Amino acid sequence: MVFVGLDLENKMMMAPSGASGSGSGESAGGRGFRWTDLFGSSSPGNSEASLNQPAPDSPNPGEPAAPIAEVYHPLQEDGQRRRELSDRLSINTIKRPLPEDIYGAIIETQFQTELKIEEALRSDRVQEDSILEKRHQIRGVLFYPKGRAFSLATYLDHLKQIENQGTHRSLPYKRLMDEISQEKLELAFDGIKKGETGRAHLCQRHSPFYLS
Repeated sequence: MVFVGLDLENKMMMAPSGASGSGSGESAGGRGFRWTDLFGSSSPGNSEASLNQPAPDSPNPGEPAAPIAEVYHPLQEDGQRRRELSDRLSINTIKRPLPEDIYGAIIETQFQTELKIEEALRSDRVQEDSILEKRHQIRGVLFYPKGRAFSLATYLDHLKQIENQGTHRSLPYKRLMDEISQEKLELAFDGIKKGETGRAHLCQRHSPFYLS
């Protein structure tokens, strides 16, 4: 306290003439003495603002950036795909027409399932032209393996398998791989010669669950 008092006295003695005791005035020769010269600013508002103010280029400092989801670009326009699925379903249910709500739900379920299957085939390096060329045959394997439509519950179960287990582990995709391995369905793979898409090739290209 003694040193602070001496320091304060010295500063006040050195203040220019005309400076007020409150430190709020300005002299003709320069700035008057202020208490903040000794103790600095005591305003809590400025301190809190500086602590809580986010960086201008970081709206949420300290939070990791959210990953950007990769957008899948289908091989067919959505409207065309739905029309083709609808035409196929109407043919396969011509003897037993479905209620309109069930019919629409099956089309939507097939639509979502086919997109996932298509994406998985492309990830396995099946050529895009080959997928488009054989899409009707692929649909027969996926949706009408016995020549008739499944129930809505079965289609929903297949889609649930894809969502929960992954497309490659789902029953529809395994059924498709079986058709390829038995050479009942011929698809062209990038870097693979025609006729080399049998079981041995699939064993090399896919995970062990395809072997069972």
